[in-house]
Amino acid sequence: MLSRTSIAEKLVFQATNSGVIKDKDHDLYLYAFHALISYTCSFATMFVIALLMHRLIESVIFIFFFYPLRIYAGGFHEKTELRCYITSTIMFISMILIDIVGVPGIPVWTSCIVLVISIIVIFVKAPLESKNKSLSYDELIKYKKLTRLIVVVETFIIAVAFALNFQQIYLYYAVSGMATTAILLIMSARNSKIAKCAVMV
Repeated sequence: MLSRTSIAEKLVFQATNSGVIKDKDHDLYLYAFHALISYTCSFATMFVIALLMHRLIESVIFIFFFYPLRIYAGGFHEKTELRCYITSTIMFISMILIDIVGVPGIPVWTSCIVLVISIIVIFVKAPLESKNKSLSYDELIKYKKLTRLIVVVETFIIAVAFALNFQQIYLYYAVSGMATTAILLIMSARNSKIAKCAVMV
């Protein structure tokens, strides 16, 4: 079975040989194809899990609040695609299980506290680079502005939904999208510190 990386490499290689892609743009298109395939696999898996666990609408809400932030904020990435896929799937299932087991009994103010903490973390730490995606100074500034704009828009949507007395379950998935982004940023920052300490030693 071909990995997502090898599929992306084959597609870009064929496009480069046929003249559709210029040699200088090889790495750019490789990253774009890789991201497209990766997100397609993740979305397909989430869709199946959401259907099986009867949380389709809720999962769409989570994706709407999580992925725009994930793209520009960055955060933790596993070392291999398979580990990344497995970790993402486990996190997604865990979020739904927490909903099934405990959300009805969780006070609304708990979600508010989680939301505030998530906003602070994202504002302070985002964007973070990854080994596969380094950013220039101008890109860092641009991504920071976009990340904060997305946070403001999503927070406004949550506030309006809360004011209109939307079901708590929907608020949980919206806040979870932002909280997951914050957690990945914290994990990435922590890993960077550990790596720096190892180099210093």
